[in-house]
Amino acid sequence: MAGTGTWGLDIENGTKGVIVSGNYTETVYNHGLIVGGNFNNIVDEGDGRYGLRMELADLNAEAVTSEETYMYGDIEYWVMPYGEAYSFKLTGAEGYDLPGSVEIMRGESLLVQGTDYTYDKATGIVEISAEAVDHPLTVEATGIDADAVARLGQTFYQTLKDAFEAASGMEEFNGAPAARSWSGQNLS
Repeated sequence: MAGTGTWGLDIENGTKGVIVSGNYTETVYNHGLIVGGNFNNIVDEGDGRYGLRMELADLNAEAVTSEETYMYGDIEYWVMPYGEAYSFKLTGAEGYDLPGSVEIMRGESLLVQGTDYTYDKATGIVEISAEAVDHPLTVEATGIDADAVARLGQTFYQTLKDAFEAASGMEEFNGAPAARSWSGQNLS
């Protein structure tokens, strides 16, 4: 079932049914797959499935829990079984590092990191809690340009070095004895 309008009645989504869009102001009884839409109330007795849409820039993702997908037009959704934790791994595209955070949306609402899902920047693993797998979700994340980070670090280093050299002839700085040497690591 796909709709762009508003559905003001209870909907029964059967085991082979797929909901891809629409506004549902009453209860949706889900036994099939829901990949998109806005919902007032979803009742799932444990056999429904929900789409996970990836909106990634300069990142790659790989399913850890399940590799089942559903295509609608040119959009691929990963399929998450109702009430089961779901995991995937992010990696940076060539020349990009993992971001400091990842956002997961349920419609217009942001899930809470640490409660609804976890993200480990060191490994790239994202785990969505079983309790959060009850609606379609969207992951939003952008890789960090690794070269830009290196350039920023070099600029910061050069700025510190220039400031030290400018102040090195001073006897005092803000009432304290001025530093006398620069090692690139520390001031002495």
